[in-house]
Amino acid sequence: MTDFSKQIVDGMLNNQCPRRVLEGSSPGLPDTNEWMSGSNVCSHCGSMHPDDFFKAIDDGAEIVPTDKNYKAYVRSQNWVQKKFYFQHMSYADREKLVEYINNDKIKFAVPGHFYVPPFFVGFRTKEDKQES
Repeated sequence: MTDFSKQIVDGMLNNQCPRRVLEGSSPGLPDTNEWMSGSNVCSHCGSMHPDDFFKAIDDGAEIVPTDKNYKAYVRSQNWVQKKFYFQHMSYADREKLVEYINNDKIKFAVPGHFYVPPFFVGFRTKEDKQES
């Protein structure tokens, strides 16, 4: 997968959804995407904004892992569930997520961890941990 993370500004790549850039152009769609006012979701894929993703984690929302390496769900305390696509993360956002994972700052739903890690995360094996 192409890494555009250093070119992501405010969750978008050249004013387009990063998922749209990876999927290729779609005739009939607007040239740009935006964060929809009111809901602050991507006008192309419906993802939450990265800032809202981290705020939800900080506020105690559960992160619901998926079998996809590009997506997770965020479940609020009143059981409202929203999707988040990791492609919207800037390089700094990715570093922040890794920091949150390493410092146990994320409240995960069952099974209690990412069973398929985000595409930019590599988990250390037991052997790796013993060598360091």
